[in-house]
Amino acid sequence: MRMHVTQKDIADALGISRVTVTKALKDHPDIAEGTIKRIKDMAKELGYYPNFIASSLSSKRSNLIGAIFPKINHSFFSNAIESVYKAATERGFEILPMISFEDASREIRMVATLLSMRVAGIIVAISQGTKSNEIYKNAKKLGVPVVFLDRTLKDESFSSVTINDYKAAYDVIAYAISIGYKKIAYLAGYSHINIGIDRCNGFKAALEGNGISINPAWIIEGGFTPEFGYEGLKKLSNASEMPELIFAVNDSVAHGIYKAADELSIKIPDDLGVIGCGDIEHSQLLSPPLTSVHMPIESMACKAVEVLIDEINNPGVSECQHLVNETEIRIRESILPEKRSVT
Repeated sequence: MRMHVTQKDIADALGISRVTVTKALKDHPDIAEGTIKRIKDMAKELGYYPNFIASSLSSKRSNLIGAIFPKINHSFFSNAIESVYKAATERGFEILPMISFEDASREIRMVATLLSMRVAGIIVAISQGTKSNEIYKNAKKLGVPVVFLDRTLKDESFSSVTINDYKAAYDVIAYAISIGYKKIAYLAGYSHINIGIDRCNGFKAALEGNGISINPAWIIEGGFTPEFGYEGLKKLSNASEMPELIFAVNDSVAHGIYKAADELSIKIPDDLGVIGCGDIEHSQLLSPPLTSVHMPIESMACKAVEVLIDEINNPGVSECQHLVNETEIRIRESILPEKRSVT
C-alpha cells in the first residue's frame, strides 16, 4: 500500500500529463475550469496532499514562516505561538513552530533546518543561552528576513518587537518605593539578552533616582526559570539581611520564589513582597496572586508577523523596524498596600 500519493499518480489515473496536474492544482489560467475540477476531485479521491517542502524547493518563494520559541509550557510563549499562527494564516502564510527549550545549540540547528526548507522568513525569541547572531546573519545573507520577538541580542541590523524593558522595570520599582518598600532585591536574567540588560538598568535607575543605595549582593543573575527563582530566594535567605521585596525578571522566576518561600515559612506579602514581569495566566492563580508587569504579547506577536511579511514582500527595500510596546502594572496581593520599612 502506497503511503504517499504523488501528482504522477493523479496524472496516471486520468491519463493526462503531470504538468497539467501541477498547473491545475495551482489554479493556473491555462487549464480549463472543468479540467481543474476533474483533477482536484481525483486528488481528493486518491488522498493526495501537496509536498510542501518540495514545492518550496522548486520555487523562489514559499509561504512558510519558521517560528522559534524557547519553551511551550509557558503561557507567555504559548500565547505568542497562537497569536503568530493566527496573524500569519490570516495573511496567507503557514507557520512551522519550533521549540529550543532554552538551548542555544538546538536553536542554531533549528535555524539551519528552516533555511534548508527554504522558509520565507523567521520569527524568533532567542534562548537564554544564545550569545551570537551569526546564524541569523547567515539567514539574512540568504535573503531570509528575521524578526526578533521579546528577546533579542540588541542588534540594530535586525527588526524587533519588544517592550520598553527599562521603563517597565523603572516604573514598577518606583511604584514599590512609593508605597514604602526600600530594601529591594532583583533576581535578574542574563546580561547578554535585552530583557536582562534593560530591566536591570531600569531597576538600578529607580533605586538611585529615589535616593536608595544599590546593594550588589541583592542583584543576582542566573536565568529565566522557576529553578533560578527558587535558588535565588534560598541564597538571599542565608544572607545577613533579607530584602523586603524581590523583583523577578519574569513571572517564571517569581513562581520559583513562591515555592522557596513556602519551604522557608516566609509569608508573602507579610514577610516578603514579590513582583514579576510578564503577567502570565498562572500568576493570577498563585496564593497570593502575583503583582506583575503586563505585556501585550498578542499585539506584539501580530506586529512581528506584519513586520516580517513586509520584509518578505519587499526584499532589500524595507528598513529594519524596532517596535517598542508599553506595559502596565497589574497590582495584586503579593505586595502590601503600604509598607512601613524598619530602619
